[in-house]
Amino acid sequence: MTELQNRLRDELSPYLQQHSGNPVHWFPWCEEALEKARAEDKPIFLSIGYSTCHWCHVMAREVFTNKEAADKLNQWFVSVKVDREERPDIDQLYMSATMAMTGSGGWPLSLFLFPDGQPFFCATYIPLNSNLHSIGFLDVLEAIHESWLKNRDELTDTAKKTVRIIRRVRQLPSALSPEELAGKCFHILQKAYDRKRGGFGPAPKFPRPSVFDFLMNYAAVSGDSTAQSMVTKTLTAMAEGGIYDQLAGGFHRYSVDAEWRTPHFEKMLYDQAQLIETYSMVYERTGEPLYSNVIRETIGYLFTTLKSSCPLFYSAEDADSPDPYQEDGHGEGLYYLWTEEEIIQILGRDVATLFTYHYGIEFDGNLTVDPRKEFTGRNILYCKHPLADTARRHNLSETETIHMLTEAKQRLLATRKMRIRPHCDTKIITSWNCMLVRALAKAGRALDNEEYVLQADAMLTFLWNNLRNDGAYQLFRLYDVRKGKKQGKGQLDDYVHMTSASIALYTITKKKQYLEQAVNLTQEQLAVFWDDGQQCFYDSAPDTTLLMRTYAEQDGAEPAANSVAADNLMQLTTLTQDGSYARVAKKVISSFAGKMESYPAAMPLLVRVLHGASDTQQI
Repeated sequence: MTELQNRLRDELSPYLQQHSGNPVHWFPWCEEALEKARAEDKPIFLSIGYSTCHWCHVMAREVFTNKEAADKLNQWFVSVKVDREERPDIDQLYMSATMAMTGSGGWPLSLFLFPDGQPFFCATYIPLNSNLHSIGFLDVLEAIHESWLKNRDELTDTAKKTVRIIRRVRQLPSALSPEELAGKCFHILQKAYDRKRGGFGPAPKFPRPSVFDFLMNYAAVSGDSTAQSMVTKTLTAMAEGGIYDQLAGGFHRYSVDAEWRTPHFEKMLYDQAQLIETYSMVYERTGEPLYSNVIRETIGYLFTTLKSSCPLFYSAEDADSPDPYQEDGHGEGLYYLWTEEEIIQILGRDVATLFTYHYGIEFDGNLTVDPRKEFTGRNILYCKHPLADTARRHNLSETETIHMLTEAKQRLLATRKMRIRPHCDTKIITSWNCMLVRALAKAGRALDNEEYVLQADAMLTFLWNNLRNDGAYQLFRLYDVRKGKKQGKGQLDDYVHMTSASIALYTITKKKQYLEQAVNLTQEQLAVFWDDGQQCFYDSAPDTTLLMRTYAEQDGAEPAANSVAADNLMQLTTLTQDGSYARVAKKVISSFAGKMESYPAAMPLLVRVLHGASDTQQI
């Protein structure tokens, strides 16, 4: 193995480590790679993914271990591998380019760039060989190499058009009032709402905590109880579905069907953190016992599975795992699935009859989406029948039924623990841990659990002491607990989520140090990320290797960093009685006014901030 093949071996990212043994001569994103492309007049092949991504694994096995593909990459291109969670700035830039060029996105991202970073070909997963549905990677390499030599002007035109599309244009102020924007956002969500199964839109269904946050606020401000009922039905459907791990707690990434039954099986720290906060918020409003159980179980999952040796938490668990029923088998979700036969063997037929009725177990399997027929005979646990129905059908009291189901789940969990767990991505990410700090603090308040607040306090103290430049307010993005090493410039989301965590802990504990932290971090954020031209914050830290610095315009799986920044600024206005924060928040909100007016449901958190601020006459 050559030195070039080992350029990823010393990287902190487990994703980059996974590719350190490929025959592809990978570089991490660095000036050296860009300079090599310039000096040798070669295009860059950029591959972006993350270590718990199912289709990243598939492409790695099919393409990046293939000698013919590697030889062509090594001869004709400079190949760069990026972990999207380590470098969200690079991911966001080139995801925008992919969306502009193809109309869709996802991971792995596969792009070809000029040496200056301008993209001229964008795709996601590409199979090794061409088939009826897709051109293969080998043919893509041949075609791009040929075009690079003979038709470079066409590639240049494509790149320039793409860059023009993704370069943000200053937006005009909105003609709608805050109340009108909030009302428009609500009606869009109401139209997309699935009245039968909860959630918004058709499959696949993603949890979007920023939507829940907006709707709960809208219900409180407007008095429209419909908004709250949309949230509670969705949260209940999620908690009873296969997207929720019925044995050990914690949420899978999303549901591939409309019924919340068949999940995409990876578990992300940012999902757990945001949903703990969501369920805590709604539990405080409703007192629904199911929600308090979800909070406790999900926090329990984090402590048993993603907790590191320091107070912080790892970033994710993989979707894929070894097959417990087939030697050398490996695939998505297999750690979590069961055959009816094994359930009967573990529980005995009488208890299994009760259990399989309640959790929807079927002999042929119960997963609703199985295009490759890999789940035949496999079952995910989901609450098919209400507890009262299960008890009545089996001539039991509800108390007896709960006892039997709980005992059965413990026995299945004990069996599952003997299986090989999915891979854990041991990156510790500042922003995601700060999300969890805030969630634990709010869960502690909602459930009157001091231990959760103490854990949040310990986490934020550790982050402040170890993920920050000594004597300054400059943050790092990553922490390697094994080496005690911090790495990578903090991005805007690291700053805004640490600020938000500090505000939450100050609000709950009244420790002045947390308000001081929030103020100091906000000042640093203004110094490092503020863009005078756009009148908002760049998402990315300064980096001369980047084609441009970007701004997210959607509150998606994670909220846009500018949305969180505006929320923090409005809270600081109240806490410090300093109107300068509200003035900056107003500039941020105005910067995204065009996006909010055209489709406010894309940025529900920012709409909520504006609506709430107008209600209190802060803006």
